Amino acid sequence: MIGAGERGRGVLANFIETGQVEVAAVCDIYPRMIDLAKSQAPHAVSFGDHRKLLEMKDLDVVQIAVPDHWHAAVAIDALNAARTCTWRSR
Repeated sequence: MIGAGERGRGVLANFIETGQVEVAAVCDIYPRMIDLAKSQAPHAVSFGDHRKLLEMKDLDVVQIAVPDHWHAAVAIDALNAARTCTWRSR
């Protein structure tokens, strides 16, 4: 999860509710938002920089819930990270 604001946490809750999602990591520039997201996903690793989260080698999906003007840059970083790592596919 990249972007742990209200919208990101709301979408995260929907994913968790399915019972089919394991949240590996949460990222936000604001520590308070990370704390709130960790209350939903207590076992997730925390990051303040999305590029560090994208270095994780065992990701299947990245939820991007950042402000509109950051969507493209974060999505490009995620796509570039996918090319350089061995993310699992199911």
